Amino acid sequence: MGEIEAVSQAQQLRPYQLDALDAIKAALDRGERTVCSMATGTGKSTVAAELLNRELDPFTQRALVLAHSQEIIYQLFSRIQKQMNGKLQEWYGMAPGIAIEMADQRAPDARIVVATRQSMHKKRLEQVIKYGLIDYLLIDESHHCAPDNSYDHILNYLTAVNPNLRVVGFSATPRRTDGKALKVAFDTICYEMSIIQGIASGWLVPPTRLVVGTGVNLSGVKTIAGDYNEKQLLSILEASNWCDLAVKAYNDHILPTARQTLAYFPKVSMSKEFTARLIESGVSAAHIDGETPKDIRAAILRAYGAGEIKIVSNYGVILEGLDVPETGAILLARPTRSQTLMSQITGRGLRLFPGKTDCLILDLTVMDTKVMLAGRLEGRMRRCKGCGVEFYDGFKKCPKCGKDAYDPTQQPLPMAGGGVVHTPAGAVMMGEAMRSSLGSLFDNLQASWIKNAQGAYIASLGFSQSNLIIIPPDFVESQEYSLYKVSDTGQGNKPVRTLIRSNADLASLMVEADLLVLKSVPKDMQNVVKKDAKWRDSGPSDKQVDFMKKLGIAVIEGMTKGQASDAITAALAMKRNSGI
Repeated sequence: MGEIEAVSQAQQLRPYQLDALDAIKAALDRGERTVCSMATGTGKSTVAAELLNRELDPFTQRALVLAHSQEIIYQLFSRIQKQMNGKLQEWYGMAPGIAIEMADQRAPDARIVVATRQSMHKKRLEQVIKYGLIDYLLIDESHHCAPDNSYDHILNYLTAVNPNLRVVGFSATPRRTDGKALKVAFDTICYEMSIIQGIASGWLVPPTRLVVGTGVNLSGVKTIAGDYNEKQLLSILEASNWCDLAVKAYNDHILPTARQTLAYFPKVSMSKEFTARLIESGVSAAHIDGETPKDIRAAILRAYGAGEIKIVSNYGVILEGLDVPETGAILLARPTRSQTLMSQITGRGLRLFPGKTDCLILDLTVMDTKVMLAGRLEGRMRRCKGCGVEFYDGFKKCPKCGKDAYDPTQQPLPMAGGGVVHTPAGAVMMGEAMRSSLGSLFDNLQASWIKNAQGAYIASLGFSQSNLIIIPPDFVESQEYSLYKVSDTGQGNKPVRTLIRSNADLASLMVEADLLVLKSVPKDMQNVVKKDAKWRDSGPSDKQVDFMKKLGIAVIEGMTKGQASDAITAALAMKRNSGI
C-alpha cells in the first residue's frame, strides 16, 4: 500500500505519475494536444503541477491553468505552489509567479494564471495576453471541453495568437455523456490509470458495495444525455418515499460504523429533507448544492474534513475536485445510468487515509432492465444469513458483520436485467453471467474469465498453451485465493505450475490477474483473450466442435464461438491442474 502523502510540501511522485509525465512530454514533443486520464484519487493535480515544475521557465514562458469550480481552482493553485517548491515566491520583473484570476480576483500579469473558465471571457483573455503569450494551457476535468463552449473559445483564441501553444487535459473520465466529441480539443489520450489499476496497485482503497433493495422500478424512464430523464425519475422516487428509504439505510448501515460520509441525491429538496431528518435525530449533518454561498460551502467542507460534521449531503456539487481522504462511506441515493457519474461519485471515497481499508458504497438500488447496458455495474449478489445484508458474490466474509455468516452453496440472487445461471457439477459459468459475479464494484475486467463448478476462475493466455487459474482456499488448505500460471512446457509434457500470488480478497486478486493476462499476450493478439471481442458472438467452428467432443464437452444448441472457447479453456486448465 502506498504511503499517505503530506499536502504541505512538494510531493515525491509515485512510479505511475512519473510514467504519466513521460507520456505527456512525449505527446507534446510530437505536437499533440493530449489528455492524461487518471482515476480520482491518483493525483492528477500533482502531475499537472510537476509538469509545470519541469517544463515551464517562468522567466521566459507563461501558463494558463483552467478549471470550472472554485474548489478546484484553490486546490490547483496550492498544489502548483508547493510542487514548484518556492520557485514562484519570486517576482519576475513586476509580475507575480502565480496568481488566481477569478471573479473579482485579478492577476492578468502572473507568469502562471490559475483561472475558472467562466472568468476567461474574451476581454479578460485579452488583458492576460497583453503581458505575454501563453505557452502552456492545462485544463482540469477536461471532459467538459466540447465544440462551441467556453473551453473551445479559449483554446481557439490562445491558438490564434500562439500557434505553438502546448495543450494538456486532465480527467478521471475522458468521455462525455452527451456524446459530443473531445476530439475537437484533443488529439490523443497519452496515458491512462484506471480505478481498478489504482486499487490493484495499492494507491486506492477497494470499495465494498452494500445493496439496499428499494423495489422502485425505473425501467420505463427515458434516457436523456446518457442518464435518466430527471422529471420522470423524480416523479417515481417521490411517490416511493425515497427520502424515508435513504434515512433508514443510513441509520441501519452507516451510522453504526461512524464513517465520514458523502450522500448523493437527485434533487435539492430531497437532500435538504434528508439532512434535516438526520439533524433532528442528533446526527451532525449538512447539505450543500449549487446555490449554497461559496464561503458557507467551504466552511462546511472544512468542518467535514475535520470530523466535526459526520455526513454532507448534496445535489450536483461534490463530483469533481473534492479531496477529503477521510471519507469512508458513500450513500448513493441518486439512481444513474451513467458510468461516468458513477465513477465520479464512488471515486470520492477511494483515496488512501491512515487506518482506512475500504470505502463502503451503500447503494439504494432500483429495478431497471436497461441499467446493465449503461454501465450501472450491478453484479451477482449473496445474502448474509447473520445480518441479512446483500453483497457481491466473491467475498469470503460478510463485509458488514465480518462473519462467515453466509452459505457459499447458496445460489446467487437474481441480477438486475438478467436471470440466475445455475452451475451443476461439471458445468461452466460463462459469458456475462460469470463476469458479473466476481465481487468487484467495477465491471471493467477485459479478459474472458470462466468459473467452473469447483469455484476456480480460469483465463486463457491465447495461443501460448498456458492459462491463469485462481484456486479457491478449500483446494489448497489456505485462508486465501491462489493465483497460478500453468503451462504445457514441462519435461515430458508435464504441466509447470507457478504460484504468482495469494490474496484473501478475490476481487483484488481478480483485477491483478486480469491485468496480467493482457501483459502476457502480445498487443496484436489481445483480441483472442478479450471478453468483448466480436468473434465471440459467431457460431463455433468445426475444429472447436471436434475438439470439444474429444474432451467430452457437450455441444449445446445455440452455443457461441466464445462460449466454446471458454469451455475448452476450462477443460484444459483443469486437466493441467488435476494435481492442485
